Amino acid sequence: MKKTEQGFVLQKIAYSETSFVAKIFTQNHGLKAFMVKGGNKKFAPIFQALSHIEFTYYQKNEDQLANLFEPQLVSNFQEIYFNPLKQSIAFFETEFLVQCLHENQGDLELFEFIRNELIFLNQEEFHPNYLIFWIAELSGILGFRIQVEEEDGQFFDLINGEITRLNSLHSESVSGEIIKHFASFLCLSREEQLIFEFSKDERKRILEILLRYFKLHIDSFNKIKSLEVYQTLWYE
Repeated sequence: MKKTEQGFVLQKIAYSETSFVAKIFTQNHGLKAFMVKGGNKKFAPIFQALSHIEFTYYQKNEDQLANLFEPQLVSNFQEIYFNPLKQSIAFFETEFLVQCLHENQGDLELFEFIRNELIFLNQEEFHPNYLIFWIAELSGILGFRIQVEEEDGQFFDLINGEITRLNSLHSESVSGEIIKHFASFLCLSREEQLIFEFSKDERKRILEILLRYFKLHIDSFNKIKSLEVYQTLWYE
């Protein structure tokens, strides 16, 4: 039986000269893999990083790879794909989500977050703080939001996800003025966060801390390969 679904393209894996396997974060079933036969010739422009598509698919048994048919774009995020800064963010977010998600775990809140943030990224000007905001928000949706216990706290307990004035008794903690600055950032509204004053070095350091934080809370989380390629664009 064929079914209709929407989703965001996260990964393409070569299968043959003409076909590929696509990993898609779907609206109803979470991360799911699909065979796209003949897709290299017919549908290559559609399957870009975080493309929002609608498609039909057929899957005989749950343990078999589903076959995807008739993909079409739901949203045209043209500005993202023609703006190098925005495109670099889309690539990073795609790789980040692949590291975080598990197959067949639906999450409507996460689906709506991805959709709404792609609309924002496509329509609005580039903000250097955007990626820090996005990762911090994602941590909350995934269940380990960073809690600011004291706004002037200078210790970030990475295990418990808390920023406090007291140092933790374990080694997974980061301290210093940068943590106080980050705590102030987290206490602001979205609009205020996007224009918050961070130096180039502070943005780089906070992103490194956030990646370490995710690695501690998600077993499968590994190094983000696209980080080094695009970080010179982000940190200006």
